[in-house]
Amino acid sequence: MRINIQNKSLFRGIKFQSFSFLLQCIILYLIPAQGVAQTDLRGYAQNYSALQTTDNYEIISSRNRLQLQLSRSANFGRLYAELDLTQRYHGKWDIELLLKELYVDWFLSEYDIRIGYQKVNWGRADAAFVTDILTPLDLREFVTEDPADLRLGINAISVERYFGPNSFQLIFSPIFQPHLLPDPDSRWFPVQEIDTPFAVQFDQAERSNTVRNIQLAAQYRWRSFSRLDLDFMLMRWTYPIPAYSVDLELFDFPNSPSITLREEYQNSFMVGFSGSLQITDRLILESEALFVKDRLFTSLPFSPDLVDDFTSNLPAFFELIQNLNFQDNETVANKPWLHTMAGLQADLGGTTIRTQAHLESILQYDEEIISEQLFPYFSLLATRSLLRDRLQLFALTRYQPKGEDFWFQFQGTYELADGFELSLGTNLFGGVDPPSLYGHFSFYPYRQNSSLFYRFTFYF
Repeated sequence: MRINIQNKSLFRGIKFQSFSFLLQCIILYLIPAQGVAQTDLRGYAQNYSALQTTDNYEIISSRNRLQLQLSRSANFGRLYAELDLTQRYHGKWDIELLLKELYVDWFLSEYDIRIGYQKVNWGRADAAFVTDILTPLDLREFVTEDPADLRLGINAISVERYFGPNSFQLIFSPIFQPHLLPDPDSRWFPVQEIDTPFAVQFDQAERSNTVRNIQLAAQYRWRSFSRLDLDFMLMRWTYPIPAYSVDLELFDFPNSPSITLREEYQNSFMVGFSGSLQITDRLILESEALFVKDRLFTSLPFSPDLVDDFTSNLPAFFELIQNLNFQDNETVANKPWLHTMAGLQADLGGTTIRTQAHLESILQYDEEIISEQLFPYFSLLATRSLLRDRLQLFALTRYQPKGEDFWFQFQGTYELADGFELSLGTNLFGGVDPPSLYGHFSFYPYRQNSSLFYRFTFYF
Protein backbone atom coordinates (compact mmCIF):
# COMPACT_ATOMS: atom_id res chain seq x y z
CA MET A 1 0.00 0.00 0.00
CA ARG A 2 1.34 3.41 -0.92
CA ILE A 3 0.46 6.06 1.65
CA ASN A 4 0.45 9.78 1.17
CA ILE A 5 -0.65 12.67 3.37
CA GLN A 6 -1.74 15.91 1.74
CA ASN A 7 -2.57 18.14 4.67
CA LYS A 8 -0.14 18.89 7.48
CA SER A 9 -1.73 22.18 8.47
CA LEU A 10 -2.45 20.92 11.99
CA PHE A 11 1.25 20.29 12.65
CA ARG A 12 2.24 23.66 11.17
CA GLY A 13 -0.53 25.33 13.16
CA ILE A 14 0.65 23.84 16.43
CA LYS A 15 4.22 24.96 15.78
CA PHE A 16 3.04 28.49 14.96
CA GLN A 17 0.76 28.51 18.01
CA SER A 18 3.60 27.34 20.24
CA PHE A 19 5.86 30.14 19.02
CA SER A 20 3.21 32.84 19.38
CA PHE A 21 2.20 31.70 22.86
CA LEU A 22 5.83 31.48 23.91
CA LEU A 23 6.26 35.08 22.86
CA GLN A 24 3.19 36.05 24.90
CA CYS A 25 4.54 34.10 27.86
CA ILE A 26 7.84 35.99 27.75
CA ILE A 27 5.99 39.31 27.58
CA LEU A 28 3.76 38.35 30.54
CA TYR A 29 6.75 37.47 32.68
CA LEU A 30 8.73 40.57 31.73
CA ILE A 31 5.97 43.03 32.52
CA PRO A 32 6.01 43.97 36.25
CA ALA A 33 2.85 43.00 38.10
CA GLN A 34 1.58 44.85 41.14
CA GLY A 35 1.54 42.77 44.29
CA VAL A 36 3.69 39.99 42.91
CA ALA A 37 4.53 37.41 45.58
CA GLN A 38 6.95 35.11 43.74
CA THR A 39 7.98 33.59 40.44
CA ASP A 40 8.53 29.85 40.44
CA LEU A 41 10.36 27.85 37.77
CA ARG A 42 10.11 24.06 37.81
CA GLY A 43 10.49 21.27 35.31
CA TYR A 44 12.62 18.34 34.30
CA ALA A 45 15.24 17.19 31.80
CA GLN A 46 14.76 13.67 30.47
CA ASN A 47 16.40 11.15 28.17
CA TYR A 48 14.34 8.24 26.81
CA SER A 49 15.17 5.34 24.48
CA ALA A 50 13.25 2.19 23.48
CA LEU A 51 14.88 -0.85 21.86
CA GLN A 52 12.75 -3.18 19.73
CA THR A 53 12.63 -6.77 20.99
CA THR A 54 11.67 -8.29 17.60
CA ASP A 55 13.03 -8.32 14.05
CA ASN A 56 16.08 -6.05 13.75
CA TYR A 57 16.24 -4.99 17.39
CA GLU A 58 16.43 -1.38 16.32
CA ILE A 59 15.79 1.77 18.34
CA ILE A 60 12.14 2.67 17.75
CA SER A 61 11.97 5.79 19.93
CA SER A 62 14.60 8.10 21.41
CA ARG A 63 14.37 11.67 22.61
CA ASN A 64 15.68 14.34 24.93
CA ARG A 65 13.07 16.54 26.55
CA LEU A 66 13.22 19.72 28.57
CA GLN A 67 9.96 20.70 30.22
CA LEU A 68 9.59 24.12 31.84
CA GLN A 69 6.77 25.10 34.18
CA LEU A 70 6.64 28.79 35.08
CA SER A 71 4.25 30.13 37.70
CA ARG A 72 4.00 33.75 38.77
CA SER A 73 1.64 34.69 41.58
CA ALA A 74 -0.08 38.07 41.70
CA ASN A 75 -2.60 39.81 43.93
CA PHE A 76 -5.51 38.58 41.79
CA GLY A 77 -4.28 35.00 41.21
CA ARG A 78 -1.42 33.67 39.08
CA LEU A 79 0.04 33.30 35.59
CA TYR A 80 1.12 29.81 34.49
CA ALA A 81 2.94 28.39 31.47
CA GLU A 82 4.16 24.90 30.58
CA LEU A 83 6.43 24.35 27.60
CA ASP A 84 8.16 21.28 26.13
CA LEU A 85 11.36 21.40 24.09
CA THR A 86 11.85 17.93 22.56
CA GLN A 87 14.72 16.63 20.46
CA ARG A 88 14.05 13.31 18.71
CA TYR A 89 17.15 11.61 17.37
CA HIS A 90 16.11 8.20 16.02
CA GLY A 91 15.97 8.05 12.22
CA LYS A 92 16.33 11.80 11.80
CA TRP A 93 16.97 14.74 14.05
CA ASP A 94 13.85 16.65 14.93
CA ILE A 95 13.56 19.54 17.38
CA GLU A 96 10.08 20.60 18.45
CA LEU A 97 8.78 23.40 20.62
CA LEU A 98 5.32 22.55 21.95
CA LEU A 99 3.26 24.65 24.32
CA LYS A 100 1.22 22.60 26.78
CA GLU A 101 -0.42 25.37 28.85
CA LEU A 102 -0.55 29.14 29.13
CA TYR A 103 -3.33 30.64 31.24
CA VAL A 104 -4.30 33.20 33.86
CA ASP A 105 -6.00 32.19 37.12
CA TRP A 106 -8.28 34.64 38.91
CA PHE A 107 -9.20 33.59 42.47
CA LEU A 108 -12.31 35.02 44.13
CA SER A 109 -14.01 34.13 47.40
CA GLU A 110 -16.37 31.56 45.85
CA TYR A 111 -15.14 31.38 42.25
CA ASP A 112 -12.03 30.27 40.36
CA ILE A 113 -11.70 31.61 36.81
CA ARG A 114 -9.09 30.29 34.35
CA ILE A 115 -8.59 31.90 30.94
CA GLY A 116 -6.19 30.67 28.27
CA TYR A 117 -4.58 27.52 26.89
CA GLN A 118 -5.26 24.87 29.55
CA LYS A 119 -5.63 21.15 30.28
CA VAL A 120 -8.88 19.75 31.61
CA ASN A 121 -8.76 16.38 33.38
CA TRP A 122 -12.07 14.62 34.01
CA GLY A 123 -12.55 10.91 34.61
CA ARG A 124 -11.18 7.85 36.40
CA ALA A 125 -10.40 5.26 33.69
CA ASP A 126 -7.05 3.49 33.18
CA ALA A 127 -5.67 2.72 29.68
CA ALA A 128 -8.77 4.39 28.17
CA PHE A 129 -10.76 7.62 28.17
CA VAL A 130 -14.47 7.67 29.00
CA THR A 131 -15.56 11.13 30.19
CA ASP A 132 -12.01 12.51 30.00
CA ILE A 133 -12.30 13.74 26.38
CA LEU A 134 -12.07 17.53 26.65
CA THR A 135 -8.29 17.78 26.35
CA PRO A 136 -6.63 16.56 23.13
CA LEU A 137 -3.75 14.09 23.35
CA ASP A 138 -0.38 13.78 21.66
CA LEU A 139 -0.62 10.22 20.31
CA ARG A 140 2.36 10.25 17.96
CA GLU A 141 4.26 7.77 20.17
CA PHE A 142 1.54 7.11 22.71
CA VAL A 143 2.84 4.20 24.82
CA THR A 144 6.35 5.66 25.06
CA GLU A 145 5.05 8.71 26.91
CA ASP A 146 4.07 9.17 30.52
CA PRO A 147 0.26 9.62 30.63
CA ALA A 148 0.69 13.15 32.02
CA ASP A 149 2.82 14.10 29.00
CA LEU A 150 0.16 13.00 26.51
CA ARG A 151 -2.11 15.91 27.32
CA LEU A 152 -2.22 19.05 25.20
CA GLY A 153 -4.12 22.20 26.09
CA ILE A 154 -7.30 23.72 24.71
CA ASN A 155 -8.18 27.38 24.31
CA ALA A 156 -10.91 27.81 26.88
CA ILE A 157 -12.50 29.81 29.68
CA SER A 158 -13.20 27.81 32.84
CA VAL A 159 -15.38 29.11 35.68
CA GLU A 160 -15.74 27.06 38.86
CA ARG A 161 -18.22 27.94 41.63
CA TYR A 162 -17.87 26.34 45.09
CA PHE A 163 -20.75 25.33 47.38
CA GLY A 164 -18.99 24.09 50.49
CA PRO A 165 -17.45 20.71 49.55
CA ASN A 166 -19.34 20.65 46.23
CA SER A 167 -18.61 22.64 43.07
CA PHE A 168 -19.94 23.48 39.62
CA GLN A 169 -17.57 24.00 36.67
CA LEU A 170 -18.44 25.54 33.29
CA ILE A 171 -16.00 25.40 30.35
CA PHE A 172 -16.31 27.36 27.11
CA SER A 173 -14.03 26.53 24.17
CA PRO A 174 -14.57 28.29 20.82
CA ILE A 175 -12.40 25.97 18.68
CA PHE A 176 -12.31 22.18 18.40
CA GLN A 177 -8.80 20.73 18.73
CA PRO A 178 -8.41 17.04 17.72
CA HIS A 179 -5.82 14.59 18.97
CA LEU A 180 -2.35 14.96 17.50
CA LEU A 181 -2.02 11.75 15.45
CA PRO A 182 1.10 10.15 13.94
CA ASP A 183 1.95 10.55 10.27
CA PRO A 184 0.41 7.75 8.15
CA ASP A 185 3.89 6.34 7.43
CA SER A 186 4.75 6.20 11.15
CA ARG A 187 5.02 2.86 12.98
CA TRP A 188 2.53 4.32 15.49
CA PHE A 189 -0.23 5.20 13.00
CA PRO A 190 -3.46 3.64 14.36
CA VAL A 191 -5.30 2.89 11.09
CA GLN A 192 -5.09 -0.68 9.80
CA GLU A 193 -3.09 -1.18 6.60
CA ILE A 194 -5.16 -2.58 3.70
CA ASP A 195 -3.62 -4.60 0.89
CA THR A 196 -4.79 -2.77 -2.24
CA PRO A 197 -3.24 -1.82 -5.61
CA PHE A 198 -4.65 1.69 -5.23
CA ALA A 199 -2.73 4.55 -3.71
CA VAL A 200 -4.20 5.32 -0.28
CA GLN A 201 -3.95 8.80 1.15
CA PHE A 202 -5.19 10.37 4.37
CA ASP A 203 -6.66 13.85 4.67
CA GLN A 204 -7.40 15.75 7.84
CA ALA A 205 -10.87 17.07 8.47
CA GLU A 206 -11.94 20.39 7.03
CA ARG A 207 -12.68 22.50 10.08
CA SER A 208 -14.78 25.65 10.17
CA ASN A 209 -15.02 27.99 13.14
CA THR A 210 -18.75 28.60 13.29
CA VAL A 211 -21.25 29.05 16.10
CA ARG A 212 -22.38 25.44 15.64
CA ASN A 213 -18.86 24.22 16.48
CA ILE A 214 -18.53 26.14 19.73
CA GLN A 215 -17.99 23.75 22.65
CA LEU A 216 -19.52 23.94 26.13
CA ALA A 217 -19.09 21.55 29.04
CA ALA A 218 -20.51 21.63 32.56
CA GLN A 219 -19.68 19.42 35.53
CA TYR A 220 -21.20 19.24 39.02
CA ARG A 221 -18.97 17.59 41.66
CA TRP A 222 -20.82 16.24 44.69
CA ARG A 223 -18.57 15.61 47.71
CA SER A 224 -21.05 15.85 50.61
CA PHE A 225 -20.25 12.36 51.91
CA SER A 226 -16.70 11.41 52.82
CA ARG A 227 -16.83 7.97 51.14
CA LEU A 228 -18.81 8.93 48.02
CA ASP A 229 -17.64 11.09 45.08
CA LEU A 230 -20.04 11.82 42.22
CA ASP A 231 -19.51 13.87 39.05
CA PHE A 232 -22.32 14.73 36.62
CA MET A 233 -21.53 16.20 33.19
CA LEU A 234 -23.46 17.82 30.36
CA MET A 235 -21.61 18.79 27.19
CA ARG A 236 -21.94 20.14 23.71
CA TRP A 237 -18.57 18.88 22.49
CA THR A 238 -16.78 17.17 19.61
CA TYR A 239 -15.69 13.58 20.25
CA PRO A 240 -11.94 13.59 19.53
CA ILE A 241 -11.63 10.19 17.76
CA PRO A 242 -12.45 10.52 14.03
CA ALA A 243 -14.42 8.33 11.68
CA TYR A 244 -13.08 8.06 8.14
CA SER A 245 -15.08 8.82 5.02
CA VAL A 246 -13.94 7.01 1.87
CA ASP A 247 -13.52 8.65 -1.56
CA LEU A 248 -12.59 6.55 -4.61
CA GLU A 249 -11.00 8.31 -7.58
CA LEU A 250 -10.89 5.85 -10.51
CA PHE A 251 -10.50 8.24 -13.43
CA ASP A 252 -8.14 11.05 -12.48
CA PHE A 253 -5.75 11.10 -15.43
CA PRO A 254 -2.79 11.31 -15.48
CA ASN A 255 -2.87 10.12 -11.84
CA SER A 256 -3.42 6.47 -10.98
CA PRO A 257 -6.62 5.36 -9.18
CA SER A 258 -6.60 6.30 -5.50
CA ILE A 259 -8.57 6.02 -2.30
CA THR A 260 -8.76 8.96 0.09
CA LEU A 261 -9.64 8.44 3.74
CA ARG A 262 -10.71 11.71 5.31
CA GLU A 263 -11.11 12.39 9.02
CA GLU A 264 -14.66 13.29 10.03
CA TYR A 265 -15.80 14.78 13.36
CA GLN A 266 -19.21 15.68 14.75
CA ASN A 267 -20.20 18.19 17.42
CA SER A 268 -22.78 16.55 19.67
CA PHE A 269 -24.69 16.72 22.92
CA MET A 270 -23.23 14.40 25.58
CA VAL A 271 -24.18 13.31 29.08
CA GLY A 272 -21.63 11.83 31.43
CA PHE A 273 -21.27 10.37 34.90
CA SER A 274 -18.25 9.46 37.04
CA GLY A 275 -18.19 8.21 40.61
CA SER A 276 -16.39 6.27 43.29
CA LEU A 277 -17.60 4.64 46.51
CA GLN A 278 -15.17 3.69 49.26
CA ILE A 279 -16.65 0.46 50.59
CA THR A 280 -13.90 -0.19 53.15
CA ASP A 281 -10.53 1.38 53.88
CA ARG A 282 -8.98 -0.97 51.30
CA LEU A 283 -11.76 -1.37 48.74
CA ILE A 284 -13.15 1.24 46.31
CA LEU A 285 -15.86 0.77 43.69
CA GLU A 286 -15.59 2.99 40.56
CA SER A 287 -17.88 3.68 37.63
CA GLU A 288 -17.99 5.95 34.61
CA ALA A 289 -20.27 6.43 31.61
CA LEU A 290 -20.59 8.73 28.61
CA PHE A 291 -23.56 8.95 26.21
CA VAL A 292 -22.88 10.68 22.87
CA LYS A 293 -26.01 11.58 20.91
CA ASP A 294 -24.28 11.92 17.52
CA ARG A 295 -21.07 10.00 16.94
CA LEU A 296 -19.70 9.19 13.50
CA PHE A 297 -18.72 5.69 12.31
CA THR A 298 -17.24 4.49 9.03
CA SER A 299 -19.95 2.68 7.04
CA LEU A 300 -19.37 0.81 3.76
CA PRO A 301 -21.99 -0.56 1.31
CA PHE A 302 -20.34 -3.96 0.80
CA SER A 303 -19.15 -6.97 2.74
CA PRO A 304 -15.60 -6.79 4.15
CA ASP A 305 -15.04 -10.24 2.61
CA LEU A 306 -14.83 -8.57 -0.81
CA VAL A 307 -11.65 -6.77 0.26
CA ASP A 308 -9.97 -10.10 1.03
CA ASP A 309 -10.98 -11.57 -2.37
CA PHE A 310 -10.75 -8.75 -4.89
CA THR A 311 -6.98 -8.87 -5.52
CA SER A 312 -7.19 -12.49 -6.73
CA ASN A 313 -10.85 -12.80 -7.77
CA LEU A 314 -11.87 -10.79 -10.85
CA PRO A 315 -15.69 -10.92 -10.26
CA ALA A 316 -15.11 -9.80 -6.66
CA PHE A 317 -12.97 -6.94 -7.95
CA PHE A 318 -15.73 -5.64 -10.27
CA GLU A 319 -18.35 -6.07 -7.53
CA LEU A 320 -16.19 -4.01 -5.19
CA ILE A 321 -15.71 -1.26 -7.79
CA GLN A 322 -19.45 -1.17 -8.42
CA ASN A 323 -20.19 -0.83 -4.72
CA LEU A 324 -17.49 1.81 -4.29
CA ASN A 325 -19.54 4.26 -6.35
CA PHE A 326 -20.39 6.43 -3.37
CA GLN A 327 -22.59 8.95 -5.17
CA ASP A 328 -25.65 7.37 -3.58
CA ASN A 329 -23.99 5.82 -0.54
CA GLU A 330 -22.83 7.58 2.59
CA THR A 331 -19.58 6.20 4.00
CA VAL A 332 -20.10 7.74 7.45
CA ALA A 333 -23.02 6.86 9.73
CA ASN A 334 -24.26 9.07 12.56
CA LYS A 335 -25.41 7.03 15.57
CA PRO A 336 -25.92 7.42 19.33
CA TRP A 337 -23.14 5.75 21.30
CA LEU A 338 -22.59 4.73 24.92
CA HIS A 339 -19.28 4.03 26.69
CA THR A 340 -19.49 2.53 30.20
CA MET A 341 -16.89 1.45 32.76
CA ALA A 342 -17.11 -0.36 36.09
CA GLY A 343 -14.06 -1.01 38.23
CA LEU A 344 -12.76 -2.11 41.59
CA GLN A 345 -9.66 -0.92 43.44
CA ALA A 346 -8.16 -2.91 46.30
CA ASP A 347 -5.14 -2.59 48.58
CA LEU A 348 -3.67 -6.07 49.07
CA GLY A 349 -0.69 -6.16 51.38
CA GLY A 350 0.76 -2.89 50.19
CA THR A 351 0.03 -3.50 46.49
CA THR A 352 -2.70 -1.39 44.91
CA ILE A 353 -4.67 -3.32 42.28
CA ARG A 354 -7.31 -1.73 40.08
CA THR A 355 -9.33 -3.65 37.51
CA GLN A 356 -11.82 -2.07 35.11
CA ALA A 357 -14.30 -3.43 32.56
CA HIS A 358 -15.38 -1.27 29.60
CA LEU A 359 -18.21 -1.65 27.09
CA GLU A 360 -18.71 0.49 23.97
CA SER A 361 -22.23 0.21 22.52
CA ILE A 362 -23.54 1.59 19.20
CA LEU A 363 -27.26 2.25 19.49
CA GLN A 364 -29.58 2.02 16.44
CA TYR A 365 -26.92 -0.17 14.81
CA ASP A 366 -26.67 -0.77 11.03
CA GLU A 367 -24.92 -3.78 9.52
CA GLU A 368 -22.92 -1.57 7.14
CA ILE A 369 -21.03 0.00 10.06
CA ILE A 370 -17.59 -1.62 10.19
CA SER A 371 -17.38 -1.28 13.99
CA GLU A 372 -18.89 -3.92 16.26
CA GLN A 373 -22.21 -3.08 17.91
CA LEU A 374 -20.81 -4.17 21.30
CA PHE A 375 -17.08 -3.86 21.98
CA PRO A 376 -15.86 -4.88 25.47
CA TYR A 377 -12.33 -4.60 26.85
CA PHE A 378 -10.61 -4.87 30.22
CA SER A 379 -7.68 -3.28 32.04
CA LEU A 380 -5.64 -4.28 35.09
CA LEU A 381 -3.32 -1.91 36.96
CA ALA A 382 -0.98 -2.82 39.83
CA THR A 383 1.41 -0.50 41.73
CA ARG A 384 3.70 -1.05 44.70
CA SER A 385 6.29 1.01 46.61
CA LEU A 386 9.44 -0.55 48.06
CA LEU A 387 12.66 0.56 49.77
CA ARG A 388 10.99 3.34 51.74
CA ASP A 389 9.19 4.57 48.62
CA ARG A 390 12.41 4.98 46.61
CA LEU A 391 11.42 2.14 44.24
CA GLN A 392 8.07 2.31 42.46
CA LEU A 393 6.79 -0.73 40.53
CA PHE A 394 4.05 -0.27 37.94
CA ALA A 395 2.22 -2.77 35.70
CA LEU A 396 -0.68 -2.05 33.34
CA THR A 397 -2.39 -4.24 30.76
CA ARG A 398 -5.38 -3.90 28.46
CA TYR A 399 -7.05 -6.89 26.80
CA GLN A 400 -9.69 -6.74 24.02
CA PRO A 401 -11.53 -10.08 23.63
CA LYS A 402 -13.14 -9.26 20.24
CA GLY A 403 -9.73 -9.01 18.58
CA GLU A 404 -7.91 -11.17 21.14
CA ASP A 405 -5.24 -8.43 21.27
CA PHE A 406 -3.44 -6.90 24.23
CA TRP A 407 -0.91 -4.38 25.47
CA PHE A 408 1.20 -4.90 28.58
CA GLN A 409 3.56 -2.42 30.22
CA PHE A 410 5.81 -2.99 33.22
CA GLN A 411 8.29 -0.51 34.66
CA GLY A 412 10.28 0.13 37.77
CA THR A 413 11.39 3.62 38.81
CA TYR A 414 14.19 4.10 41.31
CA GLU A 415 15.12 7.41 42.96
CA LEU A 416 18.91 7.53 42.63
CA ALA A 417 19.14 10.81 44.57
CA ASP A 418 16.97 13.83 45.26
CA GLY A 419 15.60 14.86 41.87
CA PHE A 420 17.23 11.98 39.92
CA GLU A 421 15.14 9.01 38.74
CA LEU A 422 15.94 6.00 36.55
CA SER A 423 13.12 3.95 35.01
CA LEU A 424 13.47 0.58 33.26
CA GLY A 425 10.58 -1.23 31.64
CA THR A 426 8.97 -2.99 28.71
CA ASN A 427 5.99 -2.57 26.36
CA LEU A 428 4.59 -5.77 24.85
CA PHE A 429 1.92 -6.05 22.12
CA GLY A 430 0.22 -9.13 20.74
CA GLY A 431 -2.95 -10.77 19.56
CA VAL A 432 -4.65 -12.16 16.48
CA ASP A 433 -4.52 -10.53 13.06
CA PRO A 434 -7.88 -8.70 12.76
CA PRO A 435 -10.07 -9.07 9.66
CA SER A 436 -9.99 -6.53 6.85
CA LEU A 437 -11.75 -3.26 7.62
CA TYR A 438 -11.67 -3.90 11.36
CA GLY A 439 -13.54 -0.99 12.88
CA HIS A 440 -11.73 -0.77 16.22
CA PHE A 441 -8.30 0.08 17.51
CA SER A 442 -6.16 -3.08 17.67
CA PHE A 443 -2.83 -3.70 19.38
CA TYR A 444 -1.90 -6.48 16.92
CA PRO A 445 -0.34 -4.14 14.29
CA TYR A 446 2.01 -2.84 17.00
CA ARG A 447 3.53 -6.25 17.77
CA GLN A 448 6.73 -5.13 15.99
CA ASN A 449 6.88 -2.21 18.46
CA SER A 450 7.36 -4.45 21.51
CA SER A 451 10.38 -2.99 23.26
CA LEU A 452 12.57 -2.52 26.29
CA PHE A 453 13.05 1.06 27.42
CA TYR A 454 14.91 3.23 29.88
CA ARG A 455 14.10 6.76 31.06
CA PHE A 456 16.45 8.98 33.01
CA THR A 457 14.89 12.09 34.55
CA PHE A 458 16.29 15.02 36.47
CA TYR A 459 13.70 17.21 38.25
CA PHE A 460 14.46 20.78 39.25
